[in-house]
Amino acid sequence: MKTKALSVILILILVFTYIPTLSVHAIGNTFSTSTISSGTANSFAIASDGSLWAWGSNHVGQLGDGTTTDRSAPVKIMEGVTDIDIGARHGLAIKNDGSLWSWGDNEFGQLGDGTIITNRSTPVKIKDNVVAVSAGSFHSLAIRDDGSLWAWGMNIWGELGDGTRDRRLMPVRILCDVIAVSAGGSFSFAIRSDGSLWAWGSNQHGQLGNGISGFGEYALTPMKVMDGVTAVSAGFIHSLAIKNDRSLWAWGNNESGQLGDGSMTNSSTPVKIKDNIIAISAGSLHSLAIKNDDSLWEWGHHISEFLGINDSIDRSIPVKIMDDVAAVSGGHENSLALKNDRSLWGWGANWNGALGTNVPPNGISRPIELMDGIMLPSSAPIPLFHNLPSAWAAEEVSMAIAERLVPESIVCAGWQNPTSRLDAAYAIIMLIEKTSGNTMSQIASEHGWDLSINQFYDTNSHAVTFLKYAGITTGVGNNRYDPDGTYTRAMIVTMIGRAAETFFGITVQGASSFTDVPNWAAPYVGYAADNGITQGVGGGRFDPNGILQNEHIAVFSHRTFRIWSKI
Repeated sequence: MKTKALSVILILILVFTYIPTLSVHAIGNTFSTSTISSGTANSFAIASDGSLWAWGSNHVGQLGDGTTTDRSAPVKIMEGVTDIDIGARHGLAIKNDGSLWSWGDNEFGQLGDGTIITNRSTPVKIKDNVVAVSAGSFHSLAIRDDGSLWAWGMNIWGELGDGTRDRRLMPVRILCDVIAVSAGGSFSFAIRSDGSLWAWGSNQHGQLGNGISGFGEYALTPMKVMDGVTAVSAGFIHSLAIKNDRSLWAWGNNESGQLGDGSMTNSSTPVKIKDNIIAISAGSLHSLAIKNDDSLWEWGHHISEFLGINDSIDRSIPVKIMDDVAAVSGGHENSLALKNDRSLWGWGANWNGALGTNVPPNGISRPIELMDGIMLPSSAPIPLFHNLPSAWAAEEVSMAIAERLVPESIVCAGWQNPTSRLDAAYAIIMLIEKTSGNTMSQIASEHGWDLSINQFYDTNSHAVTFLKYAGITTGVGNNRYDPDGTYTRAMIVTMIGRAAETFFGITVQGASSFTDVPNWAAPYVGYAADNGITQGVGGGRFDPNGILQNEHIAVFSHRTFRIWSKI
């Protein structure tokens, strides 16, 4: 126990010593690249020709220049770069061919190269087809061009979102249909194409925004926080988001006024701060936002006078810093701003040359020009990676996802596509688990069902074995389940009805009023119709042989849960 406790303390010291820089990767309905990034004590910028430049602290190779020598002046790192983000002691960059590169400290596997080799001072290629990245303290996130979100690195607080607390040395897929991402100190955010914001990881200060906070609070898998979000930025222990009406919202730790609501009180739920915001960046203990008139505003902790307003007072209300700003990045004790004329400006602490040679060693409290000729952020339309649910299903599909009633494999497959029999089995299991409050394994153990003994020769899925034991499915004959096949509408409501009988003591006695339902399905179709699970397809027809679509199973699961949860 003492050894484990000491390890946790050491990790906490690391996390609180090294702060990530964070930036936004989606604005409105477009991707927006990050061409500047301010770190713990270093800075990065992409020049107009695509060359990446870095300066500042470099003791573990976090500049990526092949050395561990601090640089007080910009040094060229690589060519052809379109996007950059810097964590506590490691960097991530996307090149113009979509390849992802990483460098710096790798003690927790945050580089994603399959090793824990530290001090990797030159960039190494990690992945292809990447459109956005974000570097946390000791973990990394990336979105591929198919909308899939991948994570790797430290995972002690669940910041990877894979349901474990296991460190990952290589990228693992977490979500699909993701259009924006931001990694914080030890927590993460993702925005999906429907504008929903999802969070996971550490929640000690309420930084996930789900109304909960406290020491030891964390989420191992993504949870839905709010809707209508177009941009998000995770700081060290606080968070910022822009909604589709351009309103700015903040939550989490507020001891230095970094939420901007005029108080020093933490908030575990989002609070509205300001209107007409188009870009945000959460630093360690301060925040920055650009309004739609290109003015830059800042608030939070005054340490090293890095708020850029020439005093040493914490600010709990946004203060205007400068005009004509195109992009911004908040680091640990300094900040960077890129103006529309491509000039780069910086202020705050200058430890290890983080702001460059033109700034005094102890820093500067007013913005000063650092470089010219920096690439402006570019925008590209956000693709709809998968077709959205039909209008009739959209709201309930969203609720079903938020309630964790829909397998990720279904979310990733396209809502009008047929539901595979295997995915339908997972959905039924999730419905039973959610309603009963017990896991499939717990229920099986209570009934004496050995899920390790396959019931069908063409699948070893424990979910399918469970449903066979429960009498909910009998497969397609000859000991086959046909996992890649499809269910009909009559079959799925029959499975729901059988689950109601087996696990929740419901007597299914519904009488079908439809004209096209076979006798074997009639009571189950009647039960579904009587309880509003499905109303058929109109004209007195149920369409029993219609193929089950992914949006059908999501809606049916949501409606069924509402009924069963009242039992």
